[in-house]
Amino acid sequence: MKLTRAQKVEQILQKLETAFAEQQVKATLADYIRLVQLRKELVDEEPREIKVTWVEAEKKSDSEE
Repeated sequence: MKLTRAQKVEQILQKLETAFAEQQVKATLADYIRLVQLRKELVDEEPREIKVTWVEAEKKSDSEE
């Protein structure tokens, strides 16, 4: 199974959070924050449902032109 970039970032974050809890961290808090921001950007990048409605323009009468 091929992971998306967002899923890979999520895995890294989970490992980093575990390392923080066990106090075996080589990464900085800034690294963690950058990864959280990257995850948010990647998740927001995914396509969403878009609904489009067509509205016909009203025809003008000859006297309005």
